[in-house]
Amino acid sequence: GVYTPEARKLARLMVCGGVSQANVGKLLKTIAGGLGIRVDRVMSRRTVRRAIHEAGIAAEVQMAYEMEKSENVTISQDSTSNRNINYEAKHINMRVPDYKAGKTVPTATSKPKSRLVGVHSTLDHSSKGSVMSWEQTVTHHMARARTSPLGQRTGMKADLRLFYKWLKGIHGDH
Repeated sequence: GVYTPEARKLARLMVCGGVSQANVGKLLKTIAGGLGIRVDRVMSRRTVRRAIHEAGIAAEVQMAYEMEKSENVTISQDSTSNRNINYEAKHINMRVPDYKAGKTVPTATSKPKSRLVGVHSTLDHSSKGSVMSWEQTVTHHMARARTSPLGQRTGMKADLRLFYKWLKGIHGDH
């Protein structure tokens, strides 16, 4: 069956709140019943997982779109290890459109925002490894955005070469 965007959003919020993916559907049905809304089916764990995955893809596309429209970005990262596994957290900072005001491109008065790019395990804490990790991540996000319906409709050109042109600053611990 097809679930509404609102139902998918509720499922994601429940998982973020600690509900297991396997229990989201039952909980949604119980809550709806308590509100007097009849729900004929239970959202499966697989559908919940897909809703989460789709939101992640949408976030990647949005981030690439915002980078292309901003044309000025700074990046930051920090690394740590836990039980001999290295982790790296990445952020990107840029001016983004005021979506609440209906804007689709940032202006001179747009406020800078920080976007979480991700937290990933890495092979090492070296500067070379960090650069390679950033290049892989940016290349992935840009390719995802260019091939998305939004990217195709708007003629998005974002790629690693343009990212380096837009990059105005780096903050890290190396």
